[in-house]
Amino acid sequence: MLSDVIFINFIDMTFDEKEMVLSWRNNKNIKQWMYNSSDISLENHLAFIEKLKSSTDKEYFLLKQNNSYVGVIDFTNIDKKNGSCEFGLY
Repeated sequence: MLSDVIFINFIDMTFDEKEMVLSWRNNKNIKQWMYNSSDISLENHLAFIEKLKSSTDKEYFLLKQNNSYVGVIDFTNIDKKNGSCEFGLY
C-alpha cells in the first residue's frame, strides 16, 4: 500500500500543485492545527517553498496515490547528526 504512494518534494511541485496545497493550508479544518492558523497568501506560500530549496533542517512532500493527491507530510527540525526530526501531516 505505501509502495503505491508517490512523495513529491514541495520544491518540485508544479504551479497547480502549489496552488492546491495552498488551498489545503488555508482550509479551516487543516489550518486550525498548523503553527500559523491565519490565511496564507499565494506570495507567502511561494516564498516558503522557495526557501525550502536552501533548507537543511526541513523537507515537505505532497503525497499522491493512484493518481489522487492524498495529503502532505513534513519533516522539521531534522538533525542528521543525531538521526532525529519532528513530522506533521495533513
